[in-house]
Amino acid sequence: MKQSAMFGPAGFPTSFFDTKKYKKNRVNAAEWLHDIGLDILELQMVHGPRTRPEVAEQHREKAEEFGVNFSIHASYYCVLSSVKDDVVERSFASLAKTAELAALAGASRIVLHPGTTAGGRENALGRFITNMQKFVANDLPDGVHIYPETAGKVNSLGSLDEILTICREVPSCRPCVDFGHLHCRQLSELETDNGWTFTKPEDYIVAMDHLKANLRPEQWEEMHYHISPIEFTPKGEKKHRDHGELISEEDADPMFGKPGDPWLPVAEHFARALALTGYPAWVISEAADSMDRGALAMKKTYLSTTEDTE
Repeated sequence: MKQSAMFGPAGFPTSFFDTKKYKKNRVNAAEWLHDIGLDILELQMVHGPRTRPEVAEQHREKAEEFGVNFSIHASYYCVLSSVKDDVVERSFASLAKTAELAALAGASRIVLHPGTTAGGRENALGRFITNMQKFVANDLPDGVHIYPETAGKVNSLGSLDEILTICREVPSCRPCVDFGHLHCRQLSELETDNGWTFTKPEDYIVAMDHLKANLRPEQWEEMHYHISPIEFTPKGEKKHRDHGELISEEDADPMFGKPGDPWLPVAEHFARALALTGYPAWVISEAADSMDRGALAMKKTYLSTTEDTE
C-alpha cells in the first residue's frame, strides 16, 4: 500500500528554534521538515497575512527543493459569518491577501475558522456560504482551496454537519476536520452536533466513512485533518495538551479519564485508522508545542501499520 497520508506540524515548535542549523529562520522550514522526516507544514497566518511576498516565494522554492508541501491557516479575525458589514469586508481583504500569499508559496490549502453564530446558527451558516461563494468567484487563485474547519467551541459555527453543508454548497471548498474539536463537542445538546467521540481507531474509520459518503470525489481525495489532545468543558475546547501527555490526579475527571490515561484524542489511533483504510489525508498535529513529535509519532504508526498489513 502506497503512502496515501502525509503528516506535519502546525507552525514551529520550540525545537525548531533551538536547532542552530536553521538559525531560527522560518524560511528553512522545508529543509527542517525534510531532515526530521515529515511531509507538510501548516504555516500560521492566524494574526493576519503578514508574510512578505518574497518570503512566500522562498517558501515555494525551498518546498520544491526538499519535496515537501505547505498549507496555510488563515487569520482568526477573518469572520465571513459576521452580521457586521465592515467585519465581512475586512475579512474579504484579509482572505484575499492570504490567498495571494498561498499561491506565491505554492500552498494549495487555506484553513479557515467559519466564525460566529451571532443571529442564530442557521442565519450565520447562510451568511458564511453566501460570502464564501462571492469570495471563491472573485478572489480565489487557481489551484488554491478554502478549508473551513470544524470548531472546538460549541457556540461557534463549525459542527461536522455545518462543514459538510458548506462544502456541498461551495464545491471548491474542502473540509478541515479537527478530531480534537469534534471530540470536545461531545457534551453539546445542539441538534447540529452528533456526539462524535474518538477513543480507538475504529471511531475514526466510522467518521471517515461518513465523510466519504457525503463529499464529492475530488473533495474526499483532498481531505485535510487536524488532531491534538484537548482539554474541554461543557462549552467546548479549553486548551490543547502536549502530545502523549497523561491525565494528572489534579486534572482527572469522568469526562476525560482516569489519572494516567492519555488525553484524548490519541493521534496514533488516527494514524492507524488511516493505514488500515488507505484513505487520503493531510494530517496536521496541533499538540501544544509538541506538534513535531505528534506528527512524527503518527507517521511512524502509519508506516509500521502499513507494513504489517501488506
